[in-house]
Amino acid sequence: MSPNFQKQHYKVSLAEDLPVGSKVIALQAHLENKPIFYSILSGNEFGWFHITEKTGLITTAAELDYEFQSEHILIISAKSAALTEDFSTTK
Repeated sequence: MSPNFQKQHYKVSLAEDLPVGSKVIALQAHLENKPIFYSILSGNEFGWFHITEKTGLITTAAELDYEFQSEHILIISAKSAALTEDFSTTK
């Protein structure tokens, strides 16, 4: 059984002048009585975002540049420590 996100898609609007380290969103996936580990699978090629593996908190890791890229679509994975093959994704 894989973890389940509360939603399949999340949408967040960000100001271009957000300081590095600012909170973007805190994702939560659920799997009964099991710790969940989060990672960014794709969409972060320029390293603008960071996800805290144990909490699902996504923060800015660099200054955003709206002129360079006006939209970011991140694919996030949530998996149980006990299940190496089973995971869920959201964007």
